[in-house]
Amino acid sequence: MSGEPARPVLLIPVEEQVREFDAKLLLACAAAERGFRAVLGSRHQMHLRAARLPRGTYFAKSFRGLSLRMFEILRRLGCDIVACDEEALIPYPDKLYFERRASPEALALISAFFAWGPASAALFMRCPGYPGVPVHDTGNPRGDLMRPELRPLLAAPARALRERFGHFLLINTNFGTVNHFVPRLGWLNLPGKAQLETLPHGYVAELAQHRRALFQHFQQMVPALARAFPERQIVLRPHPVEDHGVWRRVAEGLPNVHVLHEGNVLPWIAAAAVLVHNGCTTGVEAFAMGAAAVAYRPVESDEHDLFLPNALGYRATALPELCERVRWIVEGRRGAPEDPAQQKLLSEHLSAREGPLACDRIADALAEHLRLGRVPARRGAAARAAAVLASEGRAWVKRLRGLRRDDENHPEYQRHRYPGVAPAELEARIAELGRALGRFGALHTRALGHQLYEISA
Repeated sequence: MSGEPARPVLLIPVEEQVREFDAKLLLACAAAERGFRAVLGSRHQMHLRAARLPRGTYFAKSFRGLSLRMFEILRRLGCDIVACDEEALIPYPDKLYFERRASPEALALISAFFAWGPASAALFMRCPGYPGVPVHDTGNPRGDLMRPELRPLLAAPARALRERFGHFLLINTNFGTVNHFVPRLGWLNLPGKAQLETLPHGYVAELAQHRRALFQHFQQMVPALARAFPERQIVLRPHPVEDHGVWRRVAEGLPNVHVLHEGNVLPWIAAAAVLVHNGCTTGVEAFAMGAAAVAYRPVESDEHDLFLPNALGYRATALPELCERVRWIVEGRRGAPEDPAQQKLLSEHLSAREGPLACDRIADALAEHLRLGRVPARRGAAARAAAVLASEGRAWVKRLRGLRRDDENHPEYQRHRYPGVAPAELEARIAELGRALGRFGALHTRALGHQLYEISA
């Protein structure tokens, strides 16, 4: 009805589809239940169409310097910006984090932060330029998908994977910094970049050397595991931004090794006999789900290793030890270690492991955020027109840059990160979430543009 007040809008961008989409869909549904019009879809497409989307609250995945221009445009369009840090389960050392992931200029445009747990909340408040905005220790909807309430959703896809591969070994890699799909974006190959110049002398070169050494060891590990376990299928899932071709070449001539990147990783973790990784979020996810994971650490560095994933589960420092540990796990059908110290460490980094879901905590905090009137005031027609011109101009620059194959805006790279979700698939996923939780039956969806959907009650 025309007399009804306009419903608030929540813009939820998704950068890496297989990693983020299901969790952010859960958040969109929880927000829609509270009266939001939740706009969900490809972050790239959302940015290209920003001026044509409804004004609302933008839920940013990070606050890096690369986001600053888009943040400025969104604020000029009349949007509020709140943020989480999608990478919080692989915490960097403070110095590197502040240089790589926390732009003071971008922080100044954020009105609230949603932390995965106490550790990420404290780190955010230590950032140079922290603007004193509210910090909500809500957990993250990706954590919700690992909880017992939603774990039944993994049963059918996990069963299908076991029927396809048996009790397979899963390897997850995390080498985008030295093996990027777009080579020039692998920042450890570019030590002269301006944002790295203030790091301690030699730090970037040392970090690059460490990551490349691990990358080489993992390439040697794959055939060694294939030979040690010829009766087992091995599935290697590269990180979404990695060049998967490297791993396909490693797998050549190894009939029991499959390089695949299909769907969310959680069913793969649930189906696998064991996960092998180094410094990968999947190590944290596996431990939270009670699944066995081995951090393979053939070279170690207190300064450069991503400590949390490697501190949970089991570890091995050499190939013979890795093979022995994997065999001990698979033959004994063992899960995650029952270690109180590791459970305490996880709780420091992942909140909402019980009680209200993280998606509900976030949606409630956003509703209160709006009630307190934190959305920017509507701008005048001239200011709005200038903001629209800035947004459309940026979009055309991005499209033109995308004509280059070595640019992050190239359609092939964007499809690599966000293959797309059809309307029927979106509705099916909402129905699955609803059946698991006994909710979401009154929600509706409609398309707003290419790979952008609105979810509302």
